[in-house]
Amino acid sequence: LEKKAFRKLPILQSLDRALQYGHHEIRLLAFTTSLNEMPLVEYIFQRHIRKVVKDGKLRHRLMPDYPIGCKRILIS
Repeated sequence: LEKKAFRKLPILQSLDRALQYGHHEIRLLAFTTSLNEMPLVEYIFQRHIRKVVKDGKLRHRLMPDYPIGCKRILIS
């Protein structure tokens, strides 16, 4: 469906790429400049892990013991 839309209206692909770029840039700013938002980012991460990983032992092993941002972060 996307491919058809992009073929018919190439501007849609440019708009989609620009929106994705902007979204990633905003997320990057949260990790590099706005340290006040780190507790919220950590909370969202922990909530996601609790929801996805049901095994408590595995969940504990997956949780980093350092603050988010101290190591390299894969933003995808």
